[in-house]
Amino acid sequence: MPKRRHKGKKKSSSNKRGRWHAPLATESVGFRQYYQAQGNLFTDDWSLFETTLHKPLPTVFRINAALPKAASDRIKEKMKGDFYNVFVEQQQQQEQQQQSKPTPATSATSATSTTATTATTATTPATAPIPIAPPISLPWYPGTDNCWQLGAHLKVIRKTPAFRQFHQFIVQSNDEGIISRQEAVSMIPAFLLGVQPHHRVLDMCAAPGSKTLQLAEMLCVGNRSSSKTTTADTAPAPAPTAPPGGFLVANDNNFKRTFTLINRIAMLQIPAFLVINHDAQMLPGIKSQRNKYGMKFDRILCDVPCSGDGTLRKAPDLWGRWRVTLGHGLHRIQTRIALRGCDLLEESKDGSSSYMVYSTCSFNPIENEAVVAEILRKRPEMELVDASSILPHLIRRPGLSTWKVAFQLNQPRRKKNSYTDTSSSEKLDTTKEAKVDEKVDEKVDEKVDEGNTEEDKKIDMSTQFQFMEQSRNGDESLFPPTKEEVKTMHLDRCLRFMPQDQDTGGFFVALLRKKIKQLEPEQETTTTTSSSSSSSSSSSSSSSSSLSSSAKAYQCVPEDPYQHGFSPRVRGLGQYVSLQAPCHTEIWNSLQFFYGLDANATTCPQFPRSQLYTQSSTATTINWVTAGIATNVLDFTFPRKVDIVRAGLSLFVLKDRPGVACKHALIQQTIGIVHPHMTKRKLSITKQEMILLLKAGVEARRVLFDEFTIAATREYVEALDRGSMCFVVEQGPAIVGWKGNKDVGIVVNKKACQYLLNKLQ
Repeated sequence: MPKRRHKGKKKSSSNKRGRWHAPLATESVGFRQYYQAQGNLFTDDWSLFETTLHKPLPTVFRINAALPKAASDRIKEKMKGDFYNVFVEQQQQQEQQQQSKPTPATSATSATSTTATTATTATTPATAPIPIAPPISLPWYPGTDNCWQLGAHLKVIRKTPAFRQFHQFIVQSNDEGIISRQEAVSMIPAFLLGVQPHHRVLDMCAAPGSKTLQLAEMLCVGNRSSSKTTTADTAPAPAPTAPPGGFLVANDNNFKRTFTLINRIAMLQIPAFLVINHDAQMLPGIKSQRNKYGMKFDRILCDVPCSGDGTLRKAPDLWGRWRVTLGHGLHRIQTRIALRGCDLLEESKDGSSSYMVYSTCSFNPIENEAVVAEILRKRPEMELVDASSILPHLIRRPGLSTWKVAFQLNQPRRKKNSYTDTSSSEKLDTTKEAKVDEKVDEKVDEKVDEGNTEEDKKIDMSTQFQFMEQSRNGDESLFPPTKEEVKTMHLDRCLRFMPQDQDTGGFFVALLRKKIKQLEPEQETTTTTSSSSSSSSSSSSSSSSSLSSSAKAYQCVPEDPYQHGFSPRVRGLGQYVSLQAPCHTEIWNSLQFFYGLDANATTCPQFPRSQLYTQSSTATTINWVTAGIATNVLDFTFPRKVDIVRAGLSLFVLKDRPGVACKHALIQQTIGIVHPHMTKRKLSITKQEMILLLKAGVEARRVLFDEFTIAATREYVEALDRGSMCFVVEQGPAIVGWKGNKDVGIVVNKKACQYLLNKLQ
């Protein structure tokens, strides 16, 4: 139905689409004025700093740290061999083409010659393609050739036909989780934390998840050392009998963005992760029988939301939106998030320390050093750590100890009418007059706006600020510390990374540690005497108190596990309940009988039912978590406060079909974890038969029983009942299939089928 056009209103002649296609701003005068006044960090090489900001950011990717050594070496060989030669050949061809171009004809007059030369210099850069340098490995990244930087952005490489195979390799490897595209300076916080497999790690502002994925890789490297089940060119799948270790809790306040986290972490196939949805400023404590007062973390990443002017190279639209006040409002939020992280950090003990990293992608000291200084003021147990010895080949600059604070200038406004300054009784008598005066003021404002000149409308709002030395309205935390505080805070231990140093973006990192509490001799004597005097009374009442406390805790457990299991904030977000609950006995029995789980513990490892959890009463998905998460996080004997979006890996999904004995089907992403424990519905086939199944998956068709050339395979499939199953090839991948009445279907998407097919052929 066409839109109704109102009478008396003409269609606007201005082109509304033109606003969206206007050229982006390429500079900001206020940006230059503000940062040039901040000290030698910016003024020493401002021209180089500014020119680097206008260059596009090259693409950087790192090899998955959890990959087997053979798979990572294969990627390094490709980067050093075939792909490197392709870039070198393309460079040589472009140089030869530029040298073979005819020089412009010179004329007799000098005027014509100068015009000809200027014309060629103007047209040559526009027509001649810029040669792209071959990929190089970053020297400061730990290990050998584990991180690579391309000569240009991947979008530029995609447009060159000679690099088509290289582009496909990068995109496909990133989708499979073999490599991870991430900005170079964004990898630094995880290295400073030094995550070990036994650590409890918290990422307070995780989405979109590049740093979270790096933390997960560091966490799972040690846990996978004993695993033997592997898939083609992917990280080895951990066995469900792996010993309990550390885990990762990733939080984000945006519920939709948490699913981006889930998809990225799931590629690693590790069960030691948890995704929650909360405001990081008020992140609730996680209570359990082990941690009745709330769980503490060994490592915390506090990568807070910021103005992001350090990302101008990959987001040039920020030039036109930059304002000096962007960091003021974020400063309060950043401080609250960081202080909450300090409260959730475990106390350091003799021989072990707990660390937190505070980081932003901003140049603004209001969002960086000012926040760190406020942390040290309000949390005296925290201290800055000297991280100069970590990543020695990385160029860094010290943090600022003094800076200038600027406030936005208020535009002059007309004085209000006299009735605004009258008493309350006079206001009541003049309400009608006030309304009339407001209408008159609006008309006057419209006339004033119409009379503004074009020069007034073109005022650069980024320059409308003024530096101040005194605080306004209780914003003292924006200002630099005093001379006495500078001596104790050691803000120079903060790390600043400038774009011109190593062709990166701008970044700020501060490594903090919680000090070890040391009691004074007087306090030690008082505590020992008080403890000895109260030992007798406490011992007599220990049994009754322990019984009463445990009874109070277990009284919170409802008879129905899902009685109080839904989040009041997020609709449809249910509570995770163990598969050992009585309501899931029937589901476990069907899984055990249908797939042969736990049927013969001598031939295959015992499948841990205690680590299986589901989020709904019908068990829409059945997830497997590590023992550390099961005991520390998913213990709901206490009232629930944490909104868990995803816990662990999904092993089974509800697929209710008529005539199928088991309603839960296998999942391709985690089949490498389940099939070593299956004694039923697992068929070992030849390489040719696997190729047949994968080709059928690429063509989106089903395979008839008669297409299997080996009689044993055909007979085994025909004898099976309808439902989910898996095919396994020796020294190759395992794929999930669905056995029908007359054929077999592959439950793998086309892209994954083509990828596995290329590896087998």
